[in-house]
Amino acid sequence: KKRKTFLGDVFSVKWMEDSDKENLNSETIEKQFKIVKRETNTSTVCQFGDMKIDSMTVSEFQGSSQSNQIVYPIPDPNVGAVPSEDVDLHINMNLFKLASTAEDRKYYSEKIAQESMRRGKVAPLIQKIVSIATNSNNRQVERIMKARMGLFRHECYKAAVEHLADTCPQLELRQQFGYAFKHLYAFVNLCEESVPTETILEAITKGCSQ
Repeated sequence: KKRKTFLGDVFSVKWMEDSDKENLNSETIEKQFKIVKRETNTSTVCQFGDMKIDSMTVSEFQGSSQSNQIVYPIPDPNVGAVPSEDVDLHINMNLFKLASTAEDRKYYSEKIAQESMRRGKVAPLIQKIVSIATNSNNRQVERIMKARMGLFRHECYKAAVEHLADTCPQLELRQQFGYAFKHLYAFVNLCEESVPTETILEAITKGCSQ
């Protein structure tokens, strides 16, 4: 509160904690990734690039020296943590609470209202596009809006997101709007359910123009 921002992030804390606890000469990159991914719940931990390094040990990247002065208990980084896409909103909410003048309270209240309006457009638009792409198959729409499938059809997903960014300016993807990014899993699911890429692109065009 004193600094009026958030310090650190759960992902960074978790991989540093893991590096302190594990034997880096035997722990593999794959093992550390799986541990950190499981324990990080405020952002999406992903792998990309050359997956061949999965079998290499962490010590090959961080050195082989082991920490011998670990202080327990380690404070839980999840206490007070918020999802990465909500950081800006929470900062403004905290600044509103700390505001000492009516002018400042009005300023932050308006920023919070603007952010809420931005967010309110996202989920309905994504669901509309999914509904168009699936011919209003309600069961499939519900599944796509809830599931978290693994991504294998990369070209389909890339094409969908690029077209979405170009066609739906209200989602502000080009402006790195984190809350909208949070909903892109729906396009992973559309691709993984073998909905043709062209069908997805047409649904985006139609949904964003209505």
